[in-house]
Amino acid sequence: MLPLFGRDDLEPFWVADMDFCTPNFVVDVIQARLTHKVFAYPVVDSGFFDVISLWFSKRFEVDIKNEWIIPMTGVAASMFTAILAFSDENDSVVVQPPVYGPFFSVVKSAKRELVENPLIIGNRGYEIDFDGLEEIFCSKKPKILLFCSPHNPVGRVWSEDELKRVALLCVKYGVLIVSDEIHFDLVFAPNKHNTLLGINEIKNSLILLSAPTKTFNIPGLNVSYALIPNRVHKKRFEILAKNLHQSLPNVIGLEALRACYEGGDAWLESTLDYLLENRKLIDTFVADNYFVNGFSPEGTYLYWIDFAQTALTPSEISEKLKSVGLALSGGDFFFGGCETSFFRFNFATKKERVEWALKRLKQAFDF
Repeated sequence: MLPLFGRDDLEPFWVADMDFCTPNFVVDVIQARLTHKVFAYPVVDSGFFDVISLWFSKRFEVDIKNEWIIPMTGVAASMFTAILAFSDENDSVVVQPPVYGPFFSVVKSAKRELVENPLIIGNRGYEIDFDGLEEIFCSKKPKILLFCSPHNPVGRVWSEDELKRVALLCVKYGVLIVSDEIHFDLVFAPNKHNTLLGINEIKNSLILLSAPTKTFNIPGLNVSYALIPNRVHKKRFEILAKNLHQSLPNVIGLEALRACYEGGDAWLESTLDYLLENRKLIDTFVADNYFVNGFSPEGTYLYWIDFAQTALTPSEISEKLKSVGLALSGGDFFFGGCETSFFRFNFATKKERVEWALKRLKQAFDF
């Protein structure tokens, strides 16, 4: 924490993983695998593909084919692979800030032109600026739209109508969608995740990226997958992924993924119930305190909070937070480095820690 916050005595509410233990059914599978005592190169067998297909069928009522699936080591690495595979240097790639920081860095690292289509504030909180998106598609002729669904950090769970509008625009202008859906299990009722794989019009122009790592708190195991229905696109992506050595997750990650998707339903529902109660605590706090604003997240365990009402600069807000022992994610990470009064609060922790943090926020800013 010292390199990021200048001190190491803060309580972390920033990085997007959970304080909850990895489920016992996952730990048990890992421990059983450890008894083998040989950790050579793994083989990705049919079970890997079968459990992913089953999960999509159970959770999202979408049928996928095993042949669409490519094992990968991580979603951010997969985004980078997609950009390299389907665009050339100086081609335009569109992102929709505020959005997860690597959306910016993978574009810049690949020497592509970063084009921003900022989200706008509407009736449901943040919304997609469709007019602005079409204008960009017309003028910049981008090769790729990097899409986040559910959206990190603003917590929107895009409706089917919104997704169809995005899809139809991409089809109209020949833009490939690379959709990061890693938070797709972490959705609060009555909202429902609509995967882009459920929209037939976009299947030939879609690369969907996901993993069980956010859902089951195993991000350190480096296992994910890409879903690519277009046969030509899949082959192109797969060849590059292999050349970049990104298409073979480690042996423990492979075992964990199968355990998560085979036996994780009940644990997930229980965790969502707990997260919802934590979210409600912050909802009430935001409603009751003049110095913060925010929209209740429809999905993810991340709350996007605006401190603009404090009239403090972003650096002053950060110092106030640290003065009461809090480490939140600075909003500049989600705006490509631009300063902002927004900070992201991770509430995937014990209820008592959320309550403690809210008391500290009031202590810092209620003046």
